Amino acid sequence: MTVTYKADGTFSRETQFAYEAKPRTTNGKWRIEGNNLIETDAEKDSEPMSSVIKFINKDKFELNGFMLFERIPEAGTR
Repeated sequence: MTVTYKADGTFSRETQFAYEAKPRTTNGKWRIEGNNLIETDAEKDSEPMSSVIKFINKDKFELNGFMLFERIPEAGTR
């Protein structure tokens, strides 16, 4: 799974299971409220999903105590 959170408040998530020929892409909006990351899929009737977020440093955060995310700098920005 690859998730890209953009500064404009949108995200894209690409997921592919071994039995699938092509990855599935989900798009939506995200925001942080207190200690929660709120994601809403672009589908019209989608309910927001809330996850507890804990920042480890400016480049890493943890969701719900077990999923670790890390910023990958764009080429040429390091």
